[in-house]
Amino acid sequence: MSDNVVHLPRPPRVRASRSHLGHFLRVGWNDHLQVCELIAQGERGYHGFVIEAQHTNRHAELFASAQRAEMDLILDPKTQVSALPGGFTEALAELPWSAGKRPHRLQDFLGVEGRLRVSQIAEFAVENGFSEVMAPTHLLQSHNDRWIAADVANAGHLRNLLPETIPIIYSLALPIALLRDKVKRAAVISALRDAPIDALWIKAENFGANETGAKTADYVEALSDFHALDIPIVADHVAGLTGLALLAFGSAGAISHGVMMNESFRASRLRRPRSDSKGGGSGPRVLIPSIGLLLKKEHAEALIRHNSRTHGRFGCRDPHCCPGGLSDMIRHPVRHYLRQRAREVERLDTVPLTSRPSSYLEDNVRHASDMMAKAASLSVPNNELATKLHKEQVRLANYRDAMAHLVASYEIRSVAREPETRSQREGRG
Repeated sequence: MSDNVVHLPRPPRVRASRSHLGHFLRVGWNDHLQVCELIAQGERGYHGFVIEAQHTNRHAELFASAQRAEMDLILDPKTQVSALPGGFTEALAELPWSAGKRPHRLQDFLGVEGRLRVSQIAEFAVENGFSEVMAPTHLLQSHNDRWIAADVANAGHLRNLLPETIPIIYSLALPIALLRDKVKRAAVISALRDAPIDALWIKAENFGANETGAKTADYVEALSDFHALDIPIVADHVAGLTGLALLAFGSAGAISHGVMMNESFRASRLRRPRSDSKGGGSGPRVLIPSIGLLLKKEHAEALIRHNSRTHGRFGCRDPHCCPGGLSDMIRHPVRHYLRQRAREVERLDTVPLTSRPSSYLEDNVRHASDMMAKAASLSVPNNELATKLHKEQVRLANYRDAMAHLVASYEIRSVAREPETRSQREGRG
């Protein structure tokens, strides 16, 4: 009887889906407005959004939009910056787990006080509907930093307080020099081995987008050692060619960055006391997709309008992103940025694992290097723009050589686990 039964294909919502390269977005003060619009327009290029605790109420509309779209909402309790004189703010002082009007100290996360703060973070996460939570961790100075033991213990306390359905993320922040040292790196991995965490997000000081080839190659190798923890590895505060390299060589299963911000991690200003000077923001920049460069609006327009050929080489050619071409890039730089960054990861995700390094070298690095050489050869009248283009041409040429050597010499021994989407974890993917 069963031989006569024809099994119809299951609907896509019922079929088991494979994991994909992950992509997370850190949402800033005003970013929720543009992100909500993109979600409403069907953009699904991001697994989820990292929300800074002090901005939770401001992002209420994004919470509703992301929940309807079954995208993750990740709580960042901001404990890393709260323990640094240049990162501590009045807004952070208002959080339930703050230490009042001063930065956190190690003693604030030990014993009874530490457990109280962890319980306040857990309560805040549940009450506000977060689907994932970053454990309270801190910027390390060495492989035997006293913060490590405290942070691992508090991750355990957090696991005991949160429902099992809410994954715990361990945010590991450390100097790039520490990460590049194999012995010290092994000590950090050993300290994390028994931590009850579901994912590890790594951000290294003085590393990020537009990085050198040497640093990127070292980062690729360093992250691969963390695969021994058998949990998803996310490269935090990384984007562009650097972020794609970590995905292409299997060192990370996902990347995370902000909206034209947090594409790299610099902690020097956080270590210094805050000054009264507020400084001036540069305003939204424009991402030039073919060279992966963020330019001031006037520089982007000058480059693209330089002649008839530069329109096609440096303008957005994606009709779903900028149907109006340059005018849409200039008028909607955030929307353009978010869509193009998402497409970069999605294109790489379609390439078979074994072909990703060579595909990355040919389709991303060499293409960007060639296009940058064309850009630098232009006689643009703006000296600042000309200088920037020439500097980037040199950097990309060196980066290209380093990545070519890495493709030829690096042996991929393991591939990082990719994070599941919220719908996959909850049985709907």
